[in-house]
Amino acid sequence: MSKQQTSANLYSQNDLKNVCDDHISSIFGSEGYTQTHTLVDTRLALGYTSIVISAIVAYYDYKVGFKNALVFTTTGVIIYFVLNAALTYWLLNVEKNCVFQGTKGDTRITVRSGGKNTEPIYELEIVLEDKLGKNISHEKFKLSFEQFFDLNGFIVFNKFSKSVKECLPKDKKKM
Repeated sequence: MSKQQTSANLYSQNDLKNVCDDHISSIFGSEGYTQTHTLVDTRLALGYTSIVISAIVAYYDYKVGFKNALVFTTTGVIIYFVLNAALTYWLLNVEKNCVFQGTKGDTRITVRSGGKNTEPIYELEIVLEDKLGKNISHEKFKLSFEQFFDLNGFIVFNKFSKSVKECLPKDKKKM
């Protein structure tokens, strides 16, 4: 299956960033990193738990009536808002635009992406940590979308992969 199947609107920085983000995991996978899904699993657990609680509250209210379920409904609403506040905190302060988190031996890598809508620049932040959480490397890079998208909006995966791999710390590539 070809890696060059997704076309992006060349005038949309968000589309270009999303296409690049979709390919990051395969690039780091080819470098020997195993993706961890802790961040996504936590996000899903918080989201689905709040939905289940609201469904239970709605069902209970339907069965016994609003007046009989008022305390239960109030408690459910409070729990729902607490879980959604925790989810919002998680997204804004813990995940922070993380597109890949993985491990390779005792090394953990976290890759975040970003960019401004006014510039055709793909910003990467790569953080390498040891198993105790101590920073080995923390670097930020700016890559131009023009380097790895063709005129039709298709990503040229080999060029993108090469550009991203060049961002890895040189002495840490063999980890």
